[in-house]
Amino acid sequence: IVQGRLLCIVFGTGDDTLLGQIACKVRMSRVRSSLEIQIEHFVHLIAIVATCVAFLSLIANILSPQKESTTQMLTNAATAFFTQVPEGLMPTVTLCLMFAS
Repeated sequence: IVQGRLLCIVFGTGDDTLLGQIACKVRMSRVRSSLEIQIEHFVHLIAIVATCVAFLSLIANILSPQKESTTQMLTNAATAFFTQVPEGLMPTVTLCLMFAS
């Protein structure tokens, strides 16, 4: 509609609307399962390991006798960081599911 007029009645705003009620239900806290806690712990562990690997890769590139550009060193460190996630995430989730069953 490009032009026109409309007269309407507002039945509810904020939490009184259907979307507001859904948002309230989502916000309600619930007890996390042991599986959720274990997965979160392992994901944090993988993130720490990946960060350490990237940092060590960056230091190794800086201390290397073969000097590379800053861009190349950062690319190598980023590659070392991002390759940890696919390698570690699937076994982590698999182990968590196995322990939970």
